[in-house]
Amino acid sequence: MNGNKNRIVIKRDGTQEKFQMKKLVDAIFALLEGFDLPDDYEIVFKITKELDLKIPEVVTTEELDYLVLKAIEHLIPTGSIYDTIATRQLLKIINRRIERRFSSFKDYIKY
Repeated sequence: MNGNKNRIVIKRDGTQEKFQMKKLVDAIFALLEGFDLPDDYEIVFKITKELDLKIPEVVTTEELDYLVLKAIEHLIPTGSIYDTIATRQLLKIINRRIERRFSSFKDYIKY
């Protein structure tokens, strides 16, 4: 897609890597797991198309998570499946925040 050759992703551990659209596409496909969809490629294409121009040259993985969520939210009026996909993406974001905050489930329960 457009201009991703110069983009840099800052990962959660602080390391940097070149942006790879394939990783983003794979993450979107993971959100669709378990659905019986006639054309999951069309859904992924629509999300990446909505998303591509909004990715800055330097972006964190957390920012990418929210950009994916926003791209999906923009598509909700076009089909109810996008509401479910957006919910899955939001749960993914929440779970990552919980995992970062608590080193174990035991710590989470004590909190």
